[in-house]
Amino acid sequence: GSMQVALLPMAPASATFSVPICSTHFVGSAMPAGPALAPQLLLRQPRVSAAAVPAPAMAQPIGMRPSRGQTTRCPCCDGSCERDAREILQGRGVAHGSAEALGKTSVVCVGDSITSGVGASRAAATYPGHLQRLLGDDYVVTNLGACGAAMQRYSDLPYRRRVQWQAAQMARADIIVIMLGTNDARPPNWNTPSRAAHYAADYKALVDAMCASNGAEPAVYIAVPPPFYGHPGPEGSAVEAVNASVKAVVNGALPSLVPKIARGMALRSEAIPAFEALGGSELSRPELFPDGVHPNDEGYLLLAGVVLEALGLEAVPAEMRREELLVAPGAEPRLAPTLPGQQQQQQQQQ
Repeated sequence: GSMQVALLPMAPASATFSVPICSTHFVGSAMPAGPALAPQLLLRQPRVSAAAVPAPAMAQPIGMRPSRGQTTRCPCCDGSCERDAREILQGRGVAHGSAEALGKTSVVCVGDSITSGVGASRAAATYPGHLQRLLGDDYVVTNLGACGAAMQRYSDLPYRRRVQWQAAQMARADIIVIMLGTNDARPPNWNTPSRAAHYAADYKALVDAMCASNGAEPAVYIAVPPPFYGHPGPEGSAVEAVNASVKAVVNGALPSLVPKIARGMALRSEAIPAFEALGGSELSRPELFPDGVHPNDEGYLLLAGVVLEALGLEAVPAEMRREELLVAPGAEPRLAPTLPGQQQQQQQQQ
């Protein structure tokens, strides 16, 4: 099985660990002894109370399918990524056809922490938040990004085990945008050549399930995840090894595999080219990725524009946009990564 790790200041050579890329953590088969640290997340104010978050489900060994209805608590953040999902599950938001009743078009964004918006200065600066502003008041954009989530059902944290998946099946979406794969790339989720086939099959199964549960056939679009720039780490360290492993999948396999999946399902358009737009295989836009994984506000705005273009929709005129949603320059990130060693220092000061 796998073990979630919060801080790794020192570990024996035989230790194994598995933590989500979404939260700027790493995964490896072995962590060598030494002071190497994984970057951590500094949690901000929660957007949902602790009482609203269910107790975490028991962890299951990799390769075992979770029980029906079993969900996993977010391992990466304070539960803020679950806000829109819980509104739907509680009968608010776009649930029960409320968007249709208001004469609005419902857009649901499914994904991991890049969809949720880790690193964004506020909810409105995530890519779904920017998309809402660009589309205007005739649309309702719902953010169902789940930090740490992977596409594969046999991964260590499948999207299907998150409350966002329950909400996605109730959302009555007109348009669904799916972007999953970055967390599939981490070991041991992609440790054999057959993983590509599992990823493709599970992608199709998820799309089929969402179409079946959302009533009238929604328009489904899938996106190639943005490039993985990698976390800083000492030469020869476990961090460097994991960077290479993840890059081989995110920057090597997925840019050709995801478009192939889109063509195989005969979707309305080719896969959304988020990978190329945010730097591609040349990794030409590092300034957009402060932690090497998640875009900043500028990157999320660029991603929203790529999605908008792929949907074949036009942005409302600038004078009709809700510019007050934009973040003020210099604002702190909603979920800011902490530098290596900082969290240990903070704990010692408490």
